[in-house]
Amino acid sequence: MHALIALIAILCADVKASDALLDDPGFRAVREFADIMLQSGRDDYGPKKSPLFAAQLNVKTRRIPEGTEQDPGVWNTHFEVAGHQPYCQNLIADLGLLDLLQALTRATGDTKYEQARKDYLAYVLKQTRDPRSGYIPWGEHVGYDIVHDAVHVGEKKYWHEVKAYNVPWDQLWEADADATRHEIETAFHNHLCDEASFAFNRHATMDGKLNTGTEPCSLLSSAGLYMDAWSWLYKKTGERQFLDWAEKMRAMAAARRMPETGLIPTDESIRKEKMVYAEAVSYAPYLFIAADILGGEGAAFRQEGLDYLLAYDKHAFVPQRDDGQGPGYYDAINTRTGEPLQMDNKRYLEAWQWTDNHAHVIAVLAGMAAGYAYTGDERLLPLVDRALSAAAIPGNIAKGTVMLSADAGGAIMSLVHVAKRSGDRKYLDAVRPLVGYVLEHNRANGCFISGKAGSEDYYCGRAGSGYLAAAVLAFALAEHGRMDLVPPLRDIEGGLRF
Repeated sequence: MHALIALIAILCADVKASDALLDDPGFRAVREFADIMLQSGRDDYGPKKSPLFAAQLNVKTRRIPEGTEQDPGVWNTHFEVAGHQPYCQNLIADLGLLDLLQALTRATGDTKYEQARKDYLAYVLKQTRDPRSGYIPWGEHVGYDIVHDAVHVGEKKYWHEVKAYNVPWDQLWEADADATRHEIETAFHNHLCDEASFAFNRHATMDGKLNTGTEPCSLLSSAGLYMDAWSWLYKKTGERQFLDWAEKMRAMAAARRMPETGLIPTDESIRKEKMVYAEAVSYAPYLFIAADILGGEGAAFRQEGLDYLLAYDKHAFVPQRDDGQGPGYYDAINTRTGEPLQMDNKRYLEAWQWTDNHAHVIAVLAGMAAGYAYTGDERLLPLVDRALSAAAIPGNIAKGTVMLSADAGGAIMSLVHVAKRSGDRKYLDAVRPLVGYVLEHNRANGCFISGKAGSEDYYCGRAGSGYLAAAVLAFALAEHGRMDLVPPLRDIEGGLRF
């Protein structure tokens, strides 16, 4: 009898907790947003209707932007982001939205969200790949035109370039194993410029031609993504070749590391001794992901990631900026001497305001947080705390600083995962004001918007609208004791950059 009473009490407590979650303002906001996306955000344009989500929506009309002066959308005609134009769909920008849908089904039991995720991925992999190469049309420069039902490439840049995300390869494999393997095995390998060194160019033409003989520009945000994909495919198939590729990619990057500082330059061609995107801290999470995938075979990846984070903190962190703005990080560093550099008249990283071609403190916070979340190494918690202090969340909220949704999502998701690993609710307390701030400022007419100044009327996948929604959901789940349902870290560099 006592056992029965105890069981009833537990079940009642679970029901109350579930009711409280469903009534949480953040949870209600993201569920409303997901329902809007299912109803108005999918492809009913052009000759073929599909379960794809549009890259952008005008939140007033809930239609894709017209690309006119009156209804331009976000980054309309910007040649760098041809794959994210108002009439496109782009898988890389939808990863947060897909996680949101999966988590909502798990939290509510309503299968419509999970079914939408599955239908989307199946269509992407079976219907949108380039007919010449079989490549997925995703990344910065290539997308899928949902109006004309065709792969869309830019006029100035027409390259396959994927970077900066923790891709859910298991979800893609479930949708289409052959297409997923082709992307990892063929598309990524074709980026190599030199088979011996594994130097590569992050750009490759969509027609499937090899990059052999092309000048390398081995940006680490792509190197890490390839390395993780090959690690994943090795564990999935047991084929040693893919582990060898992952090891060679790690070795290629490690060979550029400066012994004097432990730092790594941005690339091997243009900026040989300059770190301009905080690479040492933003590359480390890819190493931790590979280590997590590889288990006992990933020890070297893990150690290298830890070394990068510690080296970055040593050389980039400033306890007190000389402009009186508190702690911070140098914007760029000479990787041989460790001395700060000034790029575009910037000495320090912005706290959390996005600018072209510059990282910001949220990227540092995301890297440190990912390191701790994946490893539990206690040396990293003080580094997380430093980055959190430098992000100056209360001060920026007080000033009404505009925050891109990708950056906000990166900050929120990162701190939720630190709280999950550490069990310390102070990280939830630290990010709670930011959650309230974005629910007020990065949301309109039921949709999460871009957060980009001048583009307040638009949902935009690339600007992080979907990832911010997933992060707000993660916070709500954490607040109500459902850490088991928190979505994964996806945008592992903390937000958007060109």
